[in-house]
Amino acid sequence: MQELVSVIIPVYNAQHTIAQCLESVRRSDYPVWEIICVDDASQDRSMALIKSAAAGDKRIRWIEGQHRGPACARNRGVEAAKGGILVFIDSDIMVNPDTISRLAACLQQEGIGGAGGRVLPSGAGTVYERFFDHWYEMHWGREDGYHPGLPTANFAMRKTRFHEIGGFDETFLYPAGEDYDLCYRLTRKGYRILFNSSATVYHVHPCTLKGLIRKAWLYGREEMKQRRKRGRSMLRETVIIFGILAVLPVRLPLQVHKLYRKPFRFLGFLFELVSAFGRFRGLAKHGWGRPVQAITREAS
Repeated sequence: MQELVSVIIPVYNAQHTIAQCLESVRRSDYPVWEIICVDDASQDRSMALIKSAAAGDKRIRWIEGQHRGPACARNRGVEAAKGGILVFIDSDIMVNPDTISRLAACLQQEGIGGAGGRVLPSGAGTVYERFFDHWYEMHWGREDGYHPGLPTANFAMRKTRFHEIGGFDETFLYPAGEDYDLCYRLTRKGYRILFNSSATVYHVHPCTLKGLIRKAWLYGREEMKQRRKRGRSMLRETVIIFGILAVLPVRLPLQVHKLYRKPFRFLGFLFELVSAFGRFRGLAKHGWGRPVQAITREAS
């Protein structure tokens, strides 16, 4: 008999995607699952759409909460979860029918603490969607293998492992950094994180220049928070950041030319530039400011 899978979905102002997201999970070929939607104080029709879907399918449950970010929302979802396997997706994710089955199968392997798969653009292929497809490929490739961290847009782990490491750190208030922090603590416990290229989901990426800039800024800023949590020397990080900024006009074009394919170099330059200044802001906020005490529920 297969284990119950709990699909945890943090929701914030997702009225344009949440119905498709839920329907994609309902088409899964995995036989026993439940969905737990955790609303993060949405200001649109997200909850109305979730309640409508739940009225027709008792496997869909929902929780309403305060606006405290996706890390807190996922933790609340896990508290309500009945399944032994947790699958984390976002409210703008569409799941392939076999994705949950593939992720659950990965967790049967010895020593695997978490598993994830490919995140592909869902739309018709705007320049921003193609850019993020390229960006994901740069970071995780297209081949199966082990990685130090994977995004929780498409990620699975056992509930026992989740509680062992304390879940998500709720001081990460934005959708950036909280997933890699979780993965880092998994690997510190000796577990491996497996990337399965066949476990595919489709992601509605920010399809505007403003959305791309915001994502780059958050990634850069929250990266410094992760580094401080890991005990990195902030003096060393300060020297590195100022060194990078000093040679940025020369270094950045060379870096972009090396990392990005030609059609994506302009957006790649912009993304890396904003990320660099985001890291500088993160250094000021997290590096030399008063440290924020992590909020997790690590098992003793």
